[in-house]
Amino acid sequence: MINPSVLRKLRAKKNWTQADLQQHSKVDKQTISMIERGQRTRVRKHTVMAICKAFGIEPAVLEGDAPVSHLEWEHRSALTVRVDDGPRNALALVSIRYGVPVHSIVELAPFLFAWAAEMSLKRRAERLTELEKIEAELEAMEEHFPHLDARLTRSISRYDVMAAERRSIEARDIFAYNMEGSEVVPGLSEDFEEFEGPIVKFLQDLAAQIDSTAEFESWHPSGGPDYAICKDEAAAVVGGDADLANEIIAGNVGLHKMPADLRKKERMADRVAWARREAELAAEQLNAMVGPLPVDLDSLQPDAAS
Repeated sequence: MINPSVLRKLRAKKNWTQADLQQHSKVDKQTISMIERGQRTRVRKHTVMAICKAFGIEPAVLEGDAPVSHLEWEHRSALTVRVDDGPRNALALVSIRYGVPVHSIVELAPFLFAWAAEMSLKRRAERLTELEKIEAELEAMEEHFPHLDARLTRSISRYDVMAAERRSIEARDIFAYNMEGSEVVPGLSEDFEEFEGPIVKFLQDLAAQIDSTAEFESWHPSGGPDYAICKDEAAAVVGGDADLANEIIAGNVGLHKMPADLRKKERMADRVAWARREAELAAEQLNAMVGPLPVDLDSLQPDAAS
């Protein structure tokens, strides 16, 4: 049973209105009001867990069996960072999959970013060291071919490229972005694309280890990463519709925009209809922004009669 006074105290500490709590917990405002007034003593477990997740507390605190005082030591503030709807949906889906509050996932993000960046740099450094050892062994073979040009075992440009890579690693250049403008040697392959840097390859390899739970596509230094996670959870939101699940993952259907009353299990059909309208609206907006294609696609099709 939720303790009404505890709920009011928790909400006051967050400086939240009942409407704010509804937004964070997806629990109906009228239900919250009735609980706080003591008019609803029997509360469903999923309602209790939703409110706990919003506050980042255990049920014992909400029920009055554990002190609230520890919250006074917390220094929390709103993080006003604008992100695409895709990553925002990903936060919600990860929260659903693992039962962890969204704010905890956000708080862990800097640690995981630092881990990924450092492990990527470490892998590059280890592979470069291995390459340097091979280079040294190749040079040692030079004495066996005194009659041949030294270019057989030595290459000045190869030294320069390896040196550029070493400088990039030491500068924590996780995208290898700073190697592109080198005056001495570009260092990068002619086929290199900015959104396919070393950190991307590292994360792609990492995603490959966890089957279909995650896919990592690309990441431009000046933009955000492009990845797909929790497809099963996204599909569950829209009754198993794979196409709509992809729209959620792509951010074309913003879960935070979903009306609260559509989150109930019995409203699945209405929720799917809402998601489909959102996806269609996103497609219309994209078409309006991009405009019609300058080429008639039908004209590009081969003539079946010929």
